[in-house]
Amino acid sequence: MPPPKSSRGHIRACNPTSTVSFRTANRRVPLRPNEYTARLVLLGGVVWNPQTRELLVLIPAPIRQENRGADHDEPGRFEVTRPDGTTEQFTPQISPDGTLLRDVALFYRGVNPLNRKRTVTVCNGMHGRGTLGAVRALTDPRFRDRNQAYVDARFAGVECFGVLCRVPIFNNQGLTPDWTLAEHRLHEWPEPSQA
Repeated sequence: MPPPKSSRGHIRACNPTSTVSFRTANRRVPLRPNEYTARLVLLGGVVWNPQTRELLVLIPAPIRQENRGADHDEPGRFEVTRPDGTTEQFTPQISPDGTLLRDVALFYRGVNPLNRKRTVTVCNGMHGRGTLGAVRALTDPRFRDRNQAYVDARFAGVECFGVLCRVPIFNNQGLTPDWTLAEHRLHEWPEPSQA
C-alpha cells in the first residue's frame, strides 16, 4: 500500500529541492542499497514492512515492537526498556467484541544507522490506523504545528528521539494524536533526564 497522500505531499513540500521517491514494502523486492543510505522514511509496522523490522534492531531506541499472534489472536505490543532496566508493555485497546478502540504507534526520528549523514523516520503502529496516526502527527494541518512545537521544545538539541503514543480510533477511523496531551503520549525517548 502506498504512503497516505497527506504524507507524500507533505514530504515533497518540505523538500522542494530534493528528489522524493516512494516504494512499497515488498519482501521479494527489497530497497536498493542507495535507498537504504538516503534520508529514509519507513511507514508500517514489523508485520508488513520488513525494512521497518530490520531497521528497528539497528536504531538506538529502547522501544521494540512485538508481532501480533500468527492468527492475529494476540494484539501485539510495544515494549519499552527504561534506563533502570525495567520494561513496560503497551498494547492496543480492543473492546470485548473485537473493535479497535485505541492503537499504539511509534514515531521515531534519528540518524540513519546505515549512513550517519542522513536521517531515518519511522511511523509504525500495531494496526494500519496507528501507523496513519503516527504519520498524521506531523502532517495533519490541524495538529502538525502544535505537535512540531512540542517536539522542538521537548527534544531540543537531541539527535534521535521517539514518541510512543496512543492513537484514538473513532468510528473505525484512526485519528491524529495530539502530543501536547499527556494521555496521548505513552513513552518518550530519550527520557527527560537524558535529553
